[in-house]
Amino acid sequence: MKNKILAIIAIIVVLGIIGTLVYFIVQNNKHIKENAELTATNASIQAQLNEIGELTTVYEVYQAVKSGEKITEENLKPVTVPVSTTDESSITDIESLVGKYYKVDTAPGTILTTDLLMDDNVDVPKYQKDIVVTYFPLNTKPGDFVDFRALMANGEEYVICNHKEVQLIQGNVIQVNLSEEEVQIYNAASQDMAQYEKCMIIYCTRYLEPGNDTDTVAFYPVTHEMENIVQLNENIKDKTRCINSTLRDHIDQTLGILSIDTNSALVEAWYSKQNEWAASINTAQQQLNEQANEQAAQEEALMEEGAEVPTEEEGAVSPEATEEGAMDEGIE
Repeated sequence: MKNKILAIIAIIVVLGIIGTLVYFIVQNNKHIKENAELTATNASIQAQLNEIGELTTVYEVYQAVKSGEKITEENLKPVTVPVSTTDESSITDIESLVGKYYKVDTAPGTILTTDLLMDDNVDVPKYQKDIVVTYFPLNTKPGDFVDFRALMANGEEYVICNHKEVQLIQGNVIQVNLSEEEVQIYNAASQDMAQYEKCMIIYCTRYLEPGNDTDTVAFYPVTHEMENIVQLNENIKDKTRCINSTLRDHIDQTLGILSIDTNSALVEAWYSKQNEWAASINTAQQQLNEQANEQAAQEEALMEEGAEVPTEEEGAVSPEATEEGAMDEGIE
């Protein structure tokens, strides 16, 4: 009996030893497999890193900024990118950024490059200016970006001021901020329009994408009589933005030809049509305003009653649909 018990104990011990060996063998194989997979993963990552190449740090804007704002370290976020994706305009040294100024309005997430910066803010508009226009696009509102253009009776068109943010609109007056150079250029255009009555109008176009980096270029010169004062004006840093004698000669010649008696009928007809279009646009804008006011009143009434304001899908009129309806009713 004693021998049987010893035999059973021996068998249990042997089985335990065998089980332990099997466990360690399985675990060892598992570790070998995991190590092999880890080695393969590391090799794959290293291969990808080798393909990407050397890395460097650039900087993106953390919060939206306006043109002319000073660059601060608090609003910069470091981003690691491959050196192969950078070029001569890339900035990898934060000291080269802090203290400079944003040349354009910049959205969050934009990686800063040299073409988005300026050393100082002398080009930033400093003066509010009220610009009288013959007409402007429907639904233009503060915050939109526009170009002011001179249109002549022979079809020639010039950009007076480009990419200006609308500050305020009252009737046919649009308030924007201008630099000293732009003030002088607009004054010259206003003088031309007054001197050559009905031969020229000033109107504006609106940007579909305010952040578009392919802005137009302003190219309207001051009059010859203004050139001397522009040269003496120390507030004007870049005289070439105001003075272009060759283009000025052409504009004077064009307006002079349009103003002679033999062209009076053509100019009168053109000017009359411009005013007709302006009246139609004004009527359409009034309809848009009335519809918007009516919709706002309805929404306010619903909110006072505790009802939900309908969404566009539920029947609310979208601004686009309102504009189309006004155009259909107001402009033939």
